[in-house]
Amino acid sequence: MTAPELVGKNIRAYRERIGLSQEAFADAAGLHRTYITQVEQGKRNISISNIFKIAKALEIEPNLLLIADSWKKQGIGVLAKLNNKNPASRRGFRS
Repeated sequence: MTAPELVGKNIRAYRERIGLSQEAFADAAGLHRTYITQVEQGKRNISISNIFKIAKALEIEPNLLLIADSWKKQGIGVLAKLNNKNPASRRGFRS
């Protein structure tokens, strides 16, 4: 698995685990839906800035996107609070 594929797999798993569509997630992260699609498929290299934007939208530490299957090891507690799907209420890293 390549690095972009690893990051994309983790992003998709975290996004699906909180029940967001690609469109809603892209909006929350301030990125375009087609970009999110390509990143999740491992077809795009992702910048550090965008890793931080995505991690902020997921309310996780950015390094978790670089660890294989990190989403399997995370408790649902952090992710459960995202189920309100209200991007205005999200806090985290500043980009």
